[in-house]
This record gives sequence, C-alpha cells and structure tokens, in this order.
Amino acid sequence: MDSLYKSCVWLATQARRDDLKWQNIALIVFSHTTAVWGLFKYGGQVKLATVLFAYVIGGIGGFGVTAGAHRLWTHRTYKAKWPLRVILLFCYSVAGQNSLFDWVRDHRVHHKF
Repeated sequence: MDSLYKSCVWLATQARRDDLKWQNIALIVFSHTTAVWGLFKYGGQVKLATVLFAYVIGGIGGFGVTAGAHRLWTHRTYKAKWPLRVILLFCYSVAGQNSLFDWVRDHRVHHKF
C-alpha cells in the first residue's frame, strides 16, 4: 500500500511539473522585471495620483478575483443576479489572470490535491 501511495504521489507531482504554463511564466517574469526596472529608472518621478491609481486598480482586480472567481464561481458560496455577475466579471478581467473558466477549473483542481 505504501508503494502504491508513493507512486501516486510521484505521478501527481510529475503531472504538475509537466503542466507548467510557460506563456504565463514568461509574462510574469517579464512584467516583474519591467516593474523593477521602472522603479529604479522612474521611482522618484512618479506622481501621487499614479500611485493611487495603481492601488485602486489592484484593489478592483483583487476584489474580482476574491469575490467573483474564488467565492462566487469556484466555491459557489453565494448567489448573485446577473448585474453583480457582470460587475464581478469586469473586476476579474482587470486582474489579467487568464479566462474565468481556466481560473475556476485550476482552483477546483487545487482543492482536490
């Protein structure tokens, strides 16, 4: 039984390694590298309004991921009428995290392992 468990864990681990989304990895590395470069090059020249705008946009995206993709569509913890669903979908789209269908699928798989 122990060897069966170990082989199942190995297979699951191997499948996860092979399923790396290289396009996403490249985009994340590029965006973070660009952000660090921009911070050093333009860090002292940024206006307060720009910083506030970035925080507001980040909050909107985070709200869309948390309240929409995570709570509403993945775990179905509450029901929402279509106007709220549209607002949450818009907020989620600001986060830039693939399609909603991919996010929900990946997160449900995450909870199975």
